Amino acid sequence: DGARAALDEFWRSMSASASHTPLQRTPMDHVTGNWGLENNPFYHFMNALTGVASPYQLNPLNINPLRDLVEESVDFEMVRQCTAFELYISATNVETGR
Repeated sequence: DGARAALDEFWRSMSASASHTPLQRTPMDHVTGNWGLENNPFYHFMNALTGVASPYQLNPLNINPLRDLVEESVDFEMVRQCTAFELYISATNVETGR
């Protein structure tokens, strides 16, 4: 149950941090039940901007809320000290499945 509670807290914190972004549903999206960003002007602005500037240029302060949340949520020193099992971490590209 502790793992479930920790995971629940992680996703609730992630959701709370996402509430501060300009990438939100517009009032019309709420009316129509649309959950996409295709009507959000900031999304279109950022989408166009990423075609001409790198993420490093757009984020000179290296702000990364996910990194900060993971650092707060995971005791990496405890993970390093654990010898009872081996931990493998991987990632999958959701577009390619690789």
